[in-house]
Amino acid sequence: MTSPVDRRTFKMINSVRAASDASELTANECYRLLADERRRMTLDVLAGRNDPIDLAELAVGIAAREDGVNDVDKSAVTSVARSLHHVHLPKLSDHGMIEYNSDANRIESCPHRLDGLFSDGE
Repeated sequence: MTSPVDRRTFKMINSVRAASDASELTANECYRLLADERRRMTLDVLAGRNDPIDLAELAVGIAAREDGVNDVDKSAVTSVARSLHHVHLPKLSDHGMIEYNSDANRIESCPHRLDGLFSDGE
């Protein structure tokens, strides 16, 4: 019997593979893409958006989720923003999950690509 977590992970992997611009994306590449909690949180935040978001706003949202508080420390936001900018957003962009303009620090979700990614339904 498959646990709910396993079903959700399996669904996320299939959604990422279907949504990715890289048609040759393997299951292992999907696992690596979703292995990091910060990338999963980023996709979760972006999944419900139709409008672009600034890196600073995304970093505040991610830092708040990680710390479990609404009012986050500026140094935590800066740390999250750096890792998003240098590691996580380029990786998600390279796999076609988001559009990231690193010069303008703007992220656009690809709603049609993220539909159903985080739903718990079967």
